[in-house]
Amino acid sequence: MRLTIAIILMFVTLASTSPRHRNESRRVDSDTEQYIQECGAELKIPSSEMTKYRTPDGVPEDRIGQCFTKCMFEKFGVFDKESGYKLELIMKMMSENNHPSIRDMAFIGMIEKCAKEANLIENVCERAYHGAKCFTSEAFRKKNAGS
Repeated sequence: MRLTIAIILMFVTLASTSPRHRNESRRVDSDTEQYIQECGAELKIPSSEMTKYRTPDGVPEDRIGQCFTKCMFEKFGVFDKESGYKLELIMKMMSENNHPSIRDMAFIGMIEKCAKEANLIENVCERAYHGAKCFTSEAFRKKNAGS
């Protein structure tokens, strides 16, 4: 599933733009892998099923997959269960790392829209997953690629 690839790429992108990780690409991979392992353990995902979370078939759209997405975004520090997506932190990370779309108001508007819509959802796992799905939508990817 393309959504899974996009979500995993989003995790890696967040890691690479995080001030803690931005200059250490080798560490990004190991931290991302560590987060995947930690989230798998927290959700009691059998090791035999963890490959789903790294392959094109990807993160399931079920409750466990949604909570896995939440866990990963929490690990990267851009989401918390009380307030949802931390829009200010996402923007700050983009700015600090000179993201090419940081001055594109339409792109910023899409980020804000995805985060705000997701943050209205009561169930925290659904909230995280909805935001991820929005961030990886076709329109969002086209806008990001065009910048």
